[in-house]
Amino acid sequence: MSEGSRHAIELAVEAIYDAALDPSQWQLASDLISDATFGGSMLLSYDRHRERAAFAVTSRLNESLLDSYFNHYLKLSPYIAAYADAPLNTPLWADTLVDGQALGKSAYYNEFMVPAGISPTFCGIKLSQQGSVQASIGVNLRRSENASEWQATERRLTYLGRHIVRALEIGQKVDRATAACGTFSGMLEAVAAAVFVIGGRREVLFLNSRAEQLLRRDRLFMTNPSGELHAWRPDDDARLELVLVSGTQDRGLPLKLRSAACDRSYVVWRIPLQGSSRSRSYHWQELAQPEMPGAMTLLMVSPIDCSLFVSSDVIGSVFGLTPAEARLTAAVVRGISVAEYARSMGIQEKTARNQLASVFQKTEVGSQSELAALVIKVVAPVSSCK
Repeated sequence: MSEGSRHAIELAVEAIYDAALDPSQWQLASDLISDATFGGSMLLSYDRHRERAAFAVTSRLNESLLDSYFNHYLKLSPYIAAYADAPLNTPLWADTLVDGQALGKSAYYNEFMVPAGISPTFCGIKLSQQGSVQASIGVNLRRSENASEWQATERRLTYLGRHIVRALEIGQKVDRATAACGTFSGMLEAVAAAVFVIGGRREVLFLNSRAEQLLRRDRLFMTNPSGELHAWRPDDDARLELVLVSGTQDRGLPLKLRSAACDRSYVVWRIPLQGSSRSRSYHWQELAQPEMPGAMTLLMVSPIDCSLFVSSDVIGSVFGLTPAEARLTAAVVRGISVAEYARSMGIQEKTARNQLASVFQKTEVGSQSELAALVIKVVAPVSSCK
């Protein structure tokens, strides 16, 4: 292989992976594939059931015929059925797939291929097959009489085809992750609390606008150069370390931190994003998509004197709780322990715990942290202060 050919292939591969992350770059990739293979190219993903192109990019073809090709002639193509039965990642020459005599009499050949200058001996590869959708790439060139030349074409196209397949897989994962992140971010913004999503190494993966304010203005949290979340005060950070690393939260109670900027106190609830939950209404873990990092933890942070002060009347109305159950739930969300609540109300702790068990049953949650998350998610947006 000449130095020029090798350089052309390297440029094509680089463009292919650029297109994996930015689909607008597929046209440039197609042009460079044509340069590397010495023929006009078409990358086509076709849905046989719907009889339409799911994705297509072409290079060096007569553009005046492209619209008619996708709107009409593509459905007549004999190569669609031929490639459906073809092996994956194997270079195939068109004259070995479709009978030449039958092709020469077809409208597809005479009305499209001939005016477009497409050779009946073009070379193509079936790249993937997912249900009724098959992806292939074809290069418009005549099959050389010289075996070494057409074998070289096959090698180049096979090499580029492997990279195209990988790039298409990356693109699909990027699309799914982007969609998942968009859904995730929208939900975080709807919560009336500052929300951080933390990875297994304490790195901040997502945060909503309220959380950004705590980082920028309130000196409650900070991040180091590696993006790891730390509490601003050393003693608070030591306790946060225990919660994040060990995954423990003492008796299901929230962590209480103080701002170094204004001495304001905050309640921090730790919610694992993966694991089991009995609740049908509490679905944070459903957001942990396969494309997202694993072992994620959600931290919900609110000032004690503000957004976690949720009206017990509202809580009772929303979740169908008795007044006593609603008052206990409001106290739990504020970070008050069951024992503290029982003492303040002059009742036995066992009575308060029985009330809490009833609340768990009615709200279909299994822990105080899940209960706090549910109340903040559903009730706090209409009852919290700014």
